[in-house]
Amino acid sequence: MFLADPALRAIAAATNDVLPEHLWRHDTDGGDWAAESAARLDNIATGFNTNARLLNTALAQVRDEAGTALRDAGPQHPHHMGTILLTAVSLLERHQVLRTTLVEAYTYWRRHQPDPHDQAERHILAQRYVPDAGVLTLRRHGRDTWHVIPDRAAAIRWGVPFADQLIGAITESGDGWYPVAFLRPTRRHALPQPVSPLPAVDTDAAACRCLLRWWRLRLSARWLGRNPTQLTDAEITDLTA
Repeated sequence: MFLADPALRAIAAATNDVLPEHLWRHDTDGGDWAAESAARLDNIATGFNTNARLLNTALAQVRDEAGTALRDAGPQHPHHMGTILLTAVSLLERHQVLRTTLVEAYTYWRRHQPDPHDQAERHILAQRYVPDAGVLTLRRHGRDTWHVIPDRAAAIRWGVPFADQLIGAITESGDGWYPVAFLRPTRRHALPQPVSPLPAVDTDAAACRCLLRWWRLRLSARWLGRNPTQLTDAEITDLTA
């Protein structure tokens, strides 16, 4: 599942970039300034993740202590609550500082990397700067067309049971992005069959959301056996929102 790593999640929320792993680790052995920037980023990311784990533990302890105090309902101050709260606050403050440092180091490293649009496969957030909305894998299929594969988080968020399956394609043209839903979702490497051209939108992420919303509508009780040309104006507006 994408973005389970705290550092990658923080980077996605701040920059809208989705990385499948700590890609900078592949650049740390060059012995030049680029390797130094990658190594620095790697150290910061490791520190950020360590602090995130400690913070999660401290917050869980706060929750447990507070729950115990509420259940006991006694007049005494919860045992160790003061110390636990101080630890959590300290870790939270450090988390904020490390996140800023992490994003700055990542931005510097990223500035000298290839454009992801030139790659055969890339990943985007279903909703800009919102990791909880899920991730779409885009696999190049021709010069301007990408096949779309939602991860589990995106499938759950948008209410479609098609995690890790091809749900459609998006094509970039001079006047926007054109989504096309497939006849049925397929495995990642199966040959899909396009069936339903959908309204054009401004961005690749919006085109992917259009596909997700299409499938949510297609599987709903409101579909009533219609074909794609019979959508109402309100439904078309909802697809492209």
